[in-house]
Amino acid sequence: MTANPAPDEPKTPGWGPTSRHVAANVKRLREARGLSTTRLAAAVEELGQSIPATGITRIEKGQRRVDSDDLVALALALNVAPIALLLPPRWGSDTVELTPTVEVSAQVAWLWAQGEAPAAEAPSNTDDAEDAAYWRQWESYQALSLPPERRGIGTYMGRALGALRNEIDRLTFAVRMENDEQKFDEQVERVRTWIQRLEGEVDQLEAKRRGPKRPASDR
Repeated sequence: MTANPAPDEPKTPGWGPTSRHVAANVKRLREARGLSTTRLAAAVEELGQSIPATGITRIEKGQRRVDSDDLVALALALNVAPIALLLPPRWGSDTVELTPTVEVSAQVAWLWAQGEAPAAEAPSNTDDAEDAAYWRQWESYQALSLPPERRGIGTYMGRALGALRNEIDRLTFAVRMENDEQKFDEQVERVRTWIQRLEGEVDQLEAKRRGPKRPASDR
């Protein structure tokens, strides 16, 4: 599947896909909040960043780029996460262009931007070489994508937690989109399998924290 800009995305020559996403999302979110360009500019000004109303209009038309300081101020003013400006509002298997040479599914793009998983499709098979390569990439991604205190959860729970998130997302999508009962049942079983693996990881973590249980005669 080839990624295509949404109909309202500006197609300014020389702009990359992320700049186009931001331009379209500023307009979409501003209108969803019921804000005029003047009111949004005023809200941004209160946050210490200056983007005049004409600047907001130029952003939306693809005539003004948004730098990182602008992005954070706009996200705060619109009360959304920064990634709501960076990615199109899609989920599932629709393809999203991250760079001119990198395209992934919308689901993968959002998980990547949220700090959940690398920008790669997770294999459904849990035993082959492709799966092992993916989880090596996942561990490398987790190692530097989050603060140490946050990524420690992923380290302790191993790949079970990441896999469970992926499978739950697939199950949620299956509930909404799939009419194939067999696929749905298979996805339910995959979720249950990873829940069991995660429970095993929790048991191991508890055992490591508390140490081996002493026989009743020694208590």
